[in-house]
Order: sequence, then structure tokens, then C-alpha cells
Amino acid sequence: MSTGTRVIKNTGYLYAKVAVNFLISLWTTRLILASLGESDFGVYNVVGGALAMLGFLNSTLSNATQRFISYSQGEGDMGNERTIFNISVVLHLVVAALTVVVYVIGGFFFFNGVLNIPPDRLFAAKVVYGALIVSTVFTVMTVPYDAVITAHENMLYYAIIGIVESLLKLFVAFMCVKFGGDKLILYGILMSCISLFSMTVMRIYCRRKYDECHFRPHKYWDGAIVKKVVSYTGWNFLGATSSLVGHYGQSIVVNHFFGVVVNAAQGVVGQFQGQLMVFTNNMTRSLRPVIVKSEGAGNRSEAQKWSIACCRFSFILLAWLAIPVIIEAPVIMGLWLKDVPEWTVVFLRLSLITILMESCFYGLITALEATGHIKGKNIQNTILNLAPLFIEWALFKGGASPVWMYITLFVMSIFKQVLLLRLVHRWCTLPYGLYLRSVVMPISALTVLTSLTGIFVAQFFDAGFVRLVMNCALMWGVFFSVSWLFVMTDDERKFTRDLLKRLLGQIFNRQS
Repeated sequence: MSTGTRVIKNTGYLYAKVAVNFLISLWTTRLILASLGESDFGVYNVVGGALAMLGFLNSTLSNATQRFISYSQGEGDMGNERTIFNISVVLHLVVAALTVVVYVIGGFFFFNGVLNIPPDRLFAAKVVYGALIVSTVFTVMTVPYDAVITAHENMLYYAIIGIVESLLKLFVAFMCVKFGGDKLILYGILMSCISLFSMTVMRIYCRRKYDECHFRPHKYWDGAIVKKVVSYTGWNFLGATSSLVGHYGQSIVVNHFFGVVVNAAQGVVGQFQGQLMVFTNNMTRSLRPVIVKSEGAGNRSEAQKWSIACCRFSFILLAWLAIPVIIEAPVIMGLWLKDVPEWTVVFLRLSLITILMESCFYGLITALEATGHIKGKNIQNTILNLAPLFIEWALFKGGASPVWMYITLFVMSIFKQVLLLRLVHRWCTLPYGLYLRSVVMPISALTVLTSLTGIFVAQFFDAGFVRLVMNCALMWGVFFSVSWLFVMTDDERKFTRDLLKRLLGQIFNRQS
């Protein structure tokens, strides 16, 4: 199977998962918000807000292990794969233990003057926080197995597990609706049980499926590899942790100045944004092993080609949904939720603009990580992840509105991407001009033309379901036409045509 065919096949599995998970998640969030109410939903978001970021922590730490395994596959060294897996398991056991210590110490301060939580909900908040600690341990311990599945490009199994997790979350939402006791406590505990389920099934599957997934550190251990893996994982963990602290810290800062109602708006936006981000993350997950294996095999030009393709397609697969949502956010939020928390619409628009801008750099991140030169990136990101906390505290202290949280994040994100491009130019020898011609110029034209179409329709028709359907249809017509004509390359258009012919042929052959 060719590399392109394998990438498309794996992306197809992941997007089948996305289609199911997106619908389930929207339904789940609606049920949970209606069941808990704005106040308890806000409490859960500020106390258990890091739960929403555990997927990011899992993905970031998994990238370190997956990078070394894929690199070894590119070199054709199975012995290294076993050693790397065993080292990774030990390291993540240590990370899990350290995380528990940090959370326990942090909890002492959070519940003694930092968090602004109604007194009658303090006990429930502490129970949710305990569930967060348990979920964190399970999530971190799952990382080595997640990395192995990605390195082997087994996206079918990964998609199945993701769908099962979403169904379990929907089941939890129904349980909360029917439960007569404290719904917040029940929700926190059951969410931690889902993390335990994921860790268990992935561990069992990997042990049976892959030879390297046997924990024998006394047999598979190499000091030189340990040093490389520890260094790489350490820098990756620094960047991931600073991002977690930054996001979770913003919830605490907002809670301190504005209370749990604004946290509820954050929570709704986080749920919606998280599901849209999956569209981009799936493309990155499919292409990441290909880029790293190319770098491991010494084929830098091939790695650059797939990195540029990842940047373009990551944006396309996010923007076709994100741009209509940005323009029609009030209508969509009104149809989705019974009661839309204040600030939700403006928070959603600003957050989506930020992640759209970031999505066209995802392929560059993978290219840089494939080379192993990640120290500079993570130091820069750590500073820029934590800086908004101090800026926002000063702004809110001076009377600024909550919207400045997302404006600050957007500005910091611009600095991150500019510095990232500079590092990729240095370590991956990627010309600035190539990136501008292949990514920035075509997606800029795509964004402007699609957005102008949506804004024009919104100006001349009354807000409502009919306008939403008509506007989305017109924007998608413009979006996919411009993508085909100006964004995709000749090879990508040819490959897409061949793929569609093959798929249609299979469908009609089965029907006949």
C-alpha cells in the first residue's frame, strides 16, 4: 500500500469516528448543561477543567514516544522499539506520581481562598477534584500504548475506542439526568471511570497485538537511549504542562474576577472547540508517523512534502466547519442549547479564529519534532503559555471585560507561530518562501472568499434556521471550489479523483 493511500485510509477511519463523536458530544453537552445547571456546570469547568485538557496532555506526551518508535521503524531497528517502549512506561509512571503530588499540593491552595465557589457546593467541588487526580493518573499511564498504536498507524482500532468513549460519556449524561442525588459528584466520578476503561482496553490490546509492548525493563534498557528519551520527553512535558497550567489558570483567574457563570460559558466553548479540533488533530495523527519515518530514513524532502500537505489539509478540514460557525454562531448556539450562557458567542468566535490560525502550522510542529530539536520550541511556548495569566490578571484588575482573555490568547498564539516558523527554517531547512506560497497565500484567499460570502448572506436575511442552512450551503460551495482550484496541488487533485472513482466503483459493484 502506497503512503498516500495509507494516509487517506487512516484519515477515513478517524473521520468516521469524528462524525459519530461530534454528534454525540453536542448531545452530551446539551444534556449535562441542562442537568447540572449553569452554576454546577461552571463549578465543574473550573475545578475539573483540566479534565478537558487531559486529551491534549495525552497527545503531547504520546508524541514523544511515538516519535522515537516511528524513527526506529524508519531505521528498521526492532530492538530499539522494545527498549523505547519500556523506557516510556517507566517514565510515565514517574510522571503520573509527580502529577498526583502537584495536584494534591495545588488543591490545598485552590480550596483555601483561590477558587470562588459557592459554599454549599464546596464538598462536591472537592470530590470532582479528587476524580480529576485519578483520571490524570489513568490518562498518563495510557500514553505509551497510545503512542504504539499511532506509530503502527492502526487508526481503525483507535477510532473504535474513541467512539466507545463517546458513547460512555453519553451514558453518563443520561445517568445524571435520571439521578436524584448530587449530579455534580456523580458526573465527576463516572468521568474518571471512563479514563480507567480506556487505559485497560488499550493496554490489553497492545500487549496481544505488538511484540514491543511487553514490560521488561530489566531486559530492554539502554542508558544512551534513556538519556535521549528523557530529554525529549522532558522538554515535551514542559511544553504540555505549561499549556495545561495556562488554560486551567485562566479558568481560575476568570473565576476569581467573574464567578462560575463565565466559567460555564468557557466550558461550553471548550466542548464545542474540542470537537472541531478533532478534525485537524486526526489529519496530524495520520501524517505524523509518515513524516517521522521519512526523517528517520534520511529522506528530508519527503518529510517536508508531507509537512506542507499536513498544514494545508489541517486548515481545510477545520475551516470548512469553523468559518460557518464563526459567522452563524448566535443561531447555532441558540439551536444547540436551551439557555446560552452569557459571553458564549463572542468567546466561541475568538477561540475559533485562534485555532484556525494555529492549524496551518501543525505540520511544521511535526517536522520539527521529527528532527529532535524541540528544546527551543518548548522554552518559547512555556513563556508564551504562562504570560497570558499575568496579563489577564492585570487587565481584569483594571476593569477589563472577560473577552480580553481570548484576545490575549490570540496575540500570544501569533508570537508562537512566528517563532516556530523560524525554528523550522533553521532545523528542517524549510524555505520561508515555500511555506508562504504553498500554505499562507492559498488558505488566505480561501478564508477571505468564504467569509465574505457568509457575511453577505447574513446581512440580507433574517437570522434563523433557514438562513443557517442556505448560508452554510453557499459558503461550502465557495469553500470547496476554491480549495480544489487554488489550494490543492495537481498531484493532490489527481489522487482525490482516483480515490473517488475507486470508492464509487466499489459502491456500484456491490449494489450490482
